[in-house]
Amino acid sequence: MQSKQIGPYALLEEIGRGAMGEVYLAEDTVLKRKVVLKTLPSHDQLREGARQRFLREAQSAAALNHPNIVTVFAFLQEGESNYIAMEYVEGESLRAVVQEAPLAVPRIVDIVSQICDGIHCAHQQGIVHRDLKPENIMLSPEGRVKILDFGLAKLKNASSLTAREQLVGTLQYMAPEQAQGREVDHRADLYSIGCMAYEMATGRLPLQGDYPMAVLYAAVNEEPEPIERVNPEFPVALSRAIHRCLEKDPKQRFESALELKEALLGWAGQPHTRPAPEGTFPEAGNRPPEAPAGPQDEAVKESIEDLLQARQRIDELIASKFTRQITVMFSDVVGSTAFFERRGDLEGRAMIQRYNQLMFPVVQRFDGKIIKTIGDGILSYFEDSVAAARAACQMQRTLAQDNGRRLPEDRIQIRVALHMGTAVVDHNDVYGDVVNIAARLEKHAGPEQIVLSETLFEQLRGQPFTFVP
Repeated sequence: MQSKQIGPYALLEEIGRGAMGEVYLAEDTVLKRKVVLKTLPSHDQLREGARQRFLREAQSAAALNHPNIVTVFAFLQEGESNYIAMEYVEGESLRAVVQEAPLAVPRIVDIVSQICDGIHCAHQQGIVHRDLKPENIMLSPEGRVKILDFGLAKLKNASSLTAREQLVGTLQYMAPEQAQGREVDHRADLYSIGCMAYEMATGRLPLQGDYPMAVLYAAVNEEPEPIERVNPEFPVALSRAIHRCLEKDPKQRFESALELKEALLGWAGQPHTRPAPEGTFPEAGNRPPEAPAGPQDEAVKESIEDLLQARQRIDELIASKFTRQITVMFSDVVGSTAFFERRGDLEGRAMIQRYNQLMFPVVQRFDGKIIKTIGDGILSYFEDSVAAARAACQMQRTLAQDNGRRLPEDRIQIRVALHMGTAVVDHNDVYGDVVNIAARLEKHAGPEQIVLSETLFEQLRGQPFTFVP
């Protein structure tokens, strides 16, 4: 790159580029040290909302003085471009380290404890990071953790710079309440820390999906597999602490990052692997002879059989009362992210509201029930598969009519996926593979298209619909 001077900083090379900004290695020509300069992408430099968020990022980090948080030196303006000058951290990101997972337990505890120290400092100042992920954690050669990128941070009592329904953060590390566009507090950061700890312990994310809607659905509805089942050598007590971070209800998580750290450091006095069944002896020569079964053993056996039978009766009751055949519909706006980036948060929010106002009455008209909205997506279900298909067709017609009255840049296009299957329906929520399959189908739909599963296609064969292979 061409040599350029920004205040006292001489740009040396570009070291990173993404949707949120461009990052350069620079030299402080006065103090003779390396620094990092971050600036907005060129297409965001003139957007007031983006510039305000960038300034807020600098203010958030500058308000914090902690060895586990990157230090901000200055906020500079050069022409129409703004820059944040910050500490240069030699080393590697946690993302690079996670590639070696599962990591040794002491190293996991050390890394997560340092993240807790830094983020607790931020929380004490009323700052919620909202985008903690391995890419935003740096590790120095000495093992020092540095938290980066407060670009999506939320300051206590500060006015909102993002639409309430717009999702901010990284999906795979996003707390359920954040995924639903609800108000978040410091406990959303604890969920993200739990995701990173789970990934360090197992080499995989706690919840996964092939595409955004599936990831969001999993965050809200699915439970991660226990760490000790994925990694049998992992300490049970430590696993429990990490899973507590991943609770759906923020009230069930730790009250603070400091409390989480104390729970992690307490693992040393707990079993480091799955405890052996009581009364077993790992050394063959030290195993006592088996005693014959007595009346007490027979009573225990009968008690277990009674419990299993009771569990079977409960399962049958649940199946008869809550399980039914339904058709699930997933719909979302095509290109909504680009719309927000192009038009800004306020217009993006107005677009989502218009979309919901158009679609909700259509779903209800065909006796559908809206389960939830996630960002720009609508999840609903129908008792009647024919009604579901008609609703999907009417949704596309309704949008086409509305788009006909609007300028091309204001038009909305959606994609819809439908699948029929058995599910558990409880209090207007739906559980089962039928939801996951419908979510996977959606990625195969293009703008203004409706995709049906093979099961539903066979059910609708002979109905007055036009099918395209």
